[in-house]
Amino acid sequence: MKFLGNSLATPLAFLALSTPAWAADPITFEPPVPPAEVASHDWTGPYVGVQGGFGWANLEQTAGPDFFLEGNSVDLSGPFIGAHAGYNVQWDSLVLGVEGDINASWIDGDFIWGGDETGSARVNWFGSLRGRLGLAVDKTLFFGTAGLAAAGVNIDLPAISVSDDQTYMGWTAGLGIEHMLKENWSVRGEYRYYDFQNATFFENPIEHDFDLTMHTVSIGLTYKF
Repeated sequence: MKFLGNSLATPLAFLALSTPAWAADPITFEPPVPPAEVASHDWTGPYVGVQGGFGWANLEQTAGPDFFLEGNSVDLSGPFIGAHAGYNVQWDSLVLGVEGDINASWIDGDFIWGGDETGSARVNWFGSLRGRLGLAVDKTLFFGTAGLAAAGVNIDLPAISVSDDQTYMGWTAGLGIEHMLKENWSVRGEYRYYDFQNATFFENPIEHDFDLTMHTVSIGLTYKF
């Protein structure tokens, strides 16, 4: 029994001596460090890009012989492709910019004139020079745009071998959203409305005046320098 007592005494004494030292070391918990915030994208700078989409237009006759155009208007529709370029300046979340675009168009339609003859009309091209006002939310830009617009329109009357081209001037306004994909590349979607001044076709022998309005939707890819 004495031997057993001595055998137990040694480990117990070691435990007693080591316990204060172990208790003296406090257990600390360090919270995880939150990840660093990603800096917001800066939209300031020049950019160029391409776009494509679909348009709907209406040519309404405002002057000329009443018998000329059945229904007094022509509905047009079709695709377009083009390019754009501009410059943005950003203050906090506000983005101001100027942008121009030019598009080749296949927005066209047929109509009946003179009772039973077929004609056609087409928006051959259109473009604009606009201001842009946007709200930046990190890599996404919500914007409105408005400015001057122009369009080239052809009306063709094959039955009498007559064709005429006129240039329309007017204004355009719309809304869009643009998102930065990576590095300097962004993708955009946009809706625009166009309203053009009156243009005169076939001045000789009889003038025909037409108003032009148009709606477009498009998607685009942009590179920012």
